[in-house]
Amino acid sequence: MEHFQNLLVNAALLIIMGFAYTQIFSFFREHRIVKQLLNGVLFGVIAVAVMSYPAYIGPGLAFDTRSIIISISGLFGGPIAVAVSVLFAIVYRIVGGGISLFADILIIVSSGIIGLGYYYLRKNYIIVMRPLYILIFGLIVNTVMFSCMFILPYDTAIEAIEAVILPVITIYPLVSFLIIARLTEKETQIEAESMLSDMLNNLTTGIVVHAPDTRIVFSNPQASKLLGVSIDKMHGKVDNSLVWSFIQEDGSEVSIDKYPVNQVLKTQKPLIGYTLGIKCSTADTTWVLVNAFPEFDINNQLSQVVVTFTDITKNKQIKEIIEKGEEDLRMTIDSISDGVIATDIDKKIIRMNPEAETLTGWSLSEAKGKDLEKVFNIIDATPNNVSDAEEVQDDIAKVGLKKHNMLISKDGSRCQISDSCSPIQNETGDMSGMVLVFRDITDDCKIRENINKRVKELECLRNLSEILEKEDVSLEEIFRKTLNILPAAFRYPEVTCAKITIDGVEYKTDNYEKTEYVLSNSIKNFGRLEICYLECKGEDDRTPFLQEEYELVFIVTERLAKAVNRKKTAHSLTVAKEEAESASQAKSEFLANMSHEIRSPLNGLLGFLEIMEKTLRGISKLRYKDKLLEYLDIIKKCANNVTELITDILELSDIKVENADVLRKKFSPQKLIAESVEILNFKAEEKGIALSFQSGDLPAEVIGAEKRLKQIIFNLVGNAIKFTEKGNVNIKAYYKAGNLLVEVKDTGIGIPDDMKEKILEPFTQVEHLENQRYGGTGLGLTIISRVLEKLGGTLKIKSKLNKGTTVSFTFPVEVECLNTTEVKEKHITLRTRADVLVVEDDEVTGLYLDRILCNFDVNHKIARSFAQMQEICNKGFIPGIALIDISLPDSDGFECMKWLRDKFPENEIKCIAQTAHVLQEDIKLYQDAGFDDFICKPYQQNEIVEIITNELNSLI
Repeated sequence: MEHFQNLLVNAALLIIMGFAYTQIFSFFREHRIVKQLLNGVLFGVIAVAVMSYPAYIGPGLAFDTRSIIISISGLFGGPIAVAVSVLFAIVYRIVGGGISLFADILIIVSSGIIGLGYYYLRKNYIIVMRPLYILIFGLIVNTVMFSCMFILPYDTAIEAIEAVILPVITIYPLVSFLIIARLTEKETQIEAESMLSDMLNNLTTGIVVHAPDTRIVFSNPQASKLLGVSIDKMHGKVDNSLVWSFIQEDGSEVSIDKYPVNQVLKTQKPLIGYTLGIKCSTADTTWVLVNAFPEFDINNQLSQVVVTFTDITKNKQIKEIIEKGEEDLRMTIDSISDGVIATDIDKKIIRMNPEAETLTGWSLSEAKGKDLEKVFNIIDATPNNVSDAEEVQDDIAKVGLKKHNMLISKDGSRCQISDSCSPIQNETGDMSGMVLVFRDITDDCKIRENINKRVKELECLRNLSEILEKEDVSLEEIFRKTLNILPAAFRYPEVTCAKITIDGVEYKTDNYEKTEYVLSNSIKNFGRLEICYLECKGEDDRTPFLQEEYELVFIVTERLAKAVNRKKTAHSLTVAKEEAESASQAKSEFLANMSHEIRSPLNGLLGFLEIMEKTLRGISKLRYKDKLLEYLDIIKKCANNVTELITDILELSDIKVENADVLRKKFSPQKLIAESVEILNFKAEEKGIALSFQSGDLPAEVIGAEKRLKQIIFNLVGNAIKFTEKGNVNIKAYYKAGNLLVEVKDTGIGIPDDMKEKILEPFTQVEHLENQRYGGTGLGLTIISRVLEKLGGTLKIKSKLNKGTTVSFTFPVEVECLNTTEVKEKHITLRTRADVLVVEDDEVTGLYLDRILCNFDVNHKIARSFAQMQEICNKGFIPGIALIDISLPDSDGFECMKWLRDKFPENEIKCIAQTAHVLQEDIKLYQDAGFDDFICKPYQQNEIVEIITNELNSLI
């Protein structure tokens, strides 16, 4: 009993000193040699301390807890620390002497070796730090300690072991467990704080935190970069001592009371989507999107204001380029002397130039949005019957000039026109609208009537008309052919010569010679036409030319002027069209690049936020734990809002270009709707709203656009919950005649009658004073409407203001069997019977996947590039599943997949594409290339685990 008490006192001393060590543990976490040496010294001092108060068994024979502290020094300190602590303990033991000297030295050395072994094991296997393995660790140390006693005389060893075996077995493992558990908890806390600091410092969004008196209490490096001030200099600054200033989009400076932090302090409400320019002395103006959020303490008192800055300078520059291109196009069209009308694909007028307004009698403001047939009212000029204008409007190919059309203006007046039409094509070559060009030829028609009796002039003008009517003829060819036909139209063709001068360039007949007998006229402001007689054969040499010849020259110059103008106009239109198509292509490329550049870091951000949240919730004692969780929740909401906004904008853009690639697959409608409702139920519970789902006789499985149906359900149910403060949201679904019929009914704020159609337009929400607090992009119903329209479904909205809204839609599907048996849910379990290869160049995403796979004990390798993947596989690693990023620094995901399957032709490697490019044509491209599946960034742990599990199941 005395030995038990002595060892208990010794163990208590060790626990006290061990727990004291954990308070300064963070100082020794960095693996630098000097700090490891200090760590070893501290462990050695603790070992000497517990050895100074042992439990004596006999003369020169004592027991203490040195084996515990020495093994722990190896487990947490590493090789340098354990070597120092072992040296301290051995020196002290040698000084003490006694019959157990060599046994005690062996115990000290073996305890250090066991601890060091566990130190290297836990680097590769997290499982060794679980409670069971910690107890096993203590038992191993105690077992080795007893084994070392047998280098003493046998009787002495047996006597000593019998004296202490009971207290050692009961005390030592418990003491080891308590100290190791405490150190592990402290280590986890430090890692979590480090991860949070690294994440904030590596964000591409600037973050500044203000105290209620506007002092800056925190800023990250990106904020320092955007504001042009170092982090140290920013801290402590208040709004009236800042070295930077904000400007509005019109260039005016923002007053201090309008600064984001001051607006939030004044209103106590978030400030969302505020565009400002940052003007500082070190750089040009940087344009940013500002969001500011107030934070309140438990007493609902404002504790701080968080302001975020997202650099949108490049976005603003691209927007300005597009706007300038549109303005240049407008000016070009307005300067054209012919009438020009542009329509969209539905033949709705979107643009008219002043000449078109004059000829049609309609102003642009009156005609915009109206059908082309109503404004451009034409009939056949000869029989006065309805003309073939539909040919002009419907034929995608270019339609040549029509001369038999009569235009009826708004006031009923008529003029004869010639017109042509060309399609407007988008970057995919599909028709997105058309351009109609026409001009008044009434005077030309009258002139032709007046010269019917003038055979030579008529023949000349007929030939000239044939030349001018050819679409593919150049101006140079027009001038040369005109010179060839002109002499024959005069009284004395044998002595007639001619010259055309256009923009300083001269075109002459072979016999041209300037004489005193000249007839000339200007070709408007483009040049001049000269007709000369080499000699005079008339009776009056003062007026050798006839009046008809004067009129002919006038007509020819007018026609040539129009031809020149038309050619130059056509050239301007071609250039403007190319610029517009280029701008459209630039927009598509910009959206795809922004998807990749934003989704990739968002993937890592959301993934590690999930890991950090689980880690923080697993720590029982952590200072500011609730506040850290609150900050994480704010960051997650911001990141999810950005993700939803990007997805909505890309989705809307994808639908606008009429991308018809819709993925159709087999799925259970009952399960899909039920799972969607279950996911959204937490939002309803937070607001105290009853959320229910009722289904009729739904087929067990259907074939259709599963992703689109899930998207519609999430949008409609999410909106219903968002705009309902009390009451309930009910979802009903049943099947009828090839369609799923779904109804979402809520008791929310409702929609005014004048907004029911307008709300389907992009970025539109109900104009209600209280709606500002609901947020959102206003794209949800727009996307739903266009998706259903493309799929052949319908959408109906019934609503009463302040009473509620019912949204119903039909969704086309194919049913192979009307069996309504429910499909059983699949429980996702990640098995480890296949090795996983991850090819990902983004460091954060790679680290996130590494953590997930480690948590599930999956054997895996991480490659940062195509070359590194080849190196790993060439060393003998054969994956069963490959997670491949589509965009890599030295190749792409398609080449990686091909190389793997060529390298291991006998292995059925499942290749999963992970990508931030999520437009429908991208997804079809992955499937056509041979990928087994794909996952869109950003994604969560359960999504990647489900995809890997599905592919593992398919290997059976």
